[in-house]
Order: sequence, then structure tokens, then C-alpha cells
Amino acid sequence: EDAAQGNTPVDVIDMKLYGQMDGKSVLEKALSLINK
Repeated sequence: EDAAQGNTPVDVIDMKLYGQMDGKSVLEKALSLINK
């Protein structure tokens, strides 16, 4: 449901680009940057 709203499209892009890699690490990094 949250994804439908698209609160953070960056996360979606990261997940798509780094889907094969560690998505969690990318998400955590992205969230850290966003929180900053």
C-alpha cells in the first residue's frame, strides 16, 4: 500500500537497479541519506 502512494520513489529505483545486489544495504543507505 505504501508503495502505491510512492512516498520514496528513490527506494524503488534503487531496488530495481540493485535488485540483484544487496537491496537491504542500498535501502539502508538511501534511507540514511534521506533522513539526513
